[in-house]
Amino acid sequence: MALTLNEDLDYTLDSDSESVWITVDTVSVYIKRQDEGVSVYLYPTGHEDEDAIGETYATYDECREDA
Repeated sequence: MALTLNEDLDYTLDSDSESVWITVDTVSVYIKRQDEGVSVYLYPTGHEDEDAIGETYATYDECREDA
């Protein structure tokens, strides 16, 4: 399993999983763990083998509570 349910609708990507796909209506969301952060790519559902139509990236350092 790639995700662990923490509580209610709060999930954590398992440490042994590199990535996960989530479908939200007509959007396929690909979340990928990187060495220094997390990348998120957005695709129209059914077109995941094409270029992403949107993407973002954040480093772990940027997201620390004390940052």
